[in-house]
Amino acid sequence: MLRSSKFLLLGCFASLCLACSSSPVPSNDGGGGSGGATTDGAKPDGDGAVAEGGQTDAEVDGAADGHVAGEDGHVEEVPGEDAAIDGAKPDGAKPDAAKPDAVVEVAPEHPPAKLPNGGECAGNSGCQSGFCVSGVCCASACNNGCSACVMAKTGKADGMCAPDKGLDKMQCGTSCSTLAMGVAGVIQKVCDNGNCVASPLLKIVEICQVDDKCTTSFCDQPDPNTARCVNAVCPQQGTCCCGAQSGARMCVQKSACTGDRSCM
Repeated sequence: MLRSSKFLLLGCFASLCLACSSSPVPSNDGGGGSGGATTDGAKPDGDGAVAEGGQTDAEVDGAADGHVAGEDGHVEEVPGEDAAIDGAKPDGAKPDAAKPDAVVEVAPEHPPAKLPNGGECAGNSGCQSGFCVSGVCCASACNNGCSACVMAKTGKADGMCAPDKGLDKMQCGTSCSTLAMGVAGVIQKVCDNGNCVASPLLKIVEICQVDDKCTTSFCDQPDPNTARCVNAVCPQQGTCCCGAQSGARMCVQKSACTGDRSCM
């Protein structure tokens, strides 16, 4: 009898399994008949349809326009893809004003070194010797009128003052001299081996003498190579040109110019 009971239980279990396998399986999305059922991923018509992620079509459209409704119904603005990133400059915006360059301290320029004799120069201050002659620094002033400081004129090295070969026996100035009868005069000076000297031929340039007895003529030499005649009316201290009615006149002491004579 126990054995018959076992066979009866096995038959019941097999019938139950067969009944379970033949029953229809309900849809996962809970749809009922053909009118309300939807396929997986399909959205039903209507404004209340829910999109993926739990958003309705209205919420999706609002987000695309840059607005979305909050939980309390208030519409909030949502920045779109084209919105400027915080801190970025939009197109066309002016850049920040350029900052001025930092001040760079420059060391003061040192004056150029002075040139030795023979160096090309433009002035005395550029030479160690203090003399710029004919465009080169010279050992001396070399200014007697008969010398030069360049090789082209002297045959010596640039910077050495030497006789200018092209000026020998040429006039270099004038000088005061005493002529015959003790009369003062101006004579010519010529170059002789680099020196400016009185001409050995005694060439007279001017005689310092006038016929007016009230006028004294003398030779004046302001520099070694320049001489001239100067005329002065009664240059002696306390004298005057005293003239008579006859026309005669001479330099006398003012106190002696009396009677029919007077200082002119």
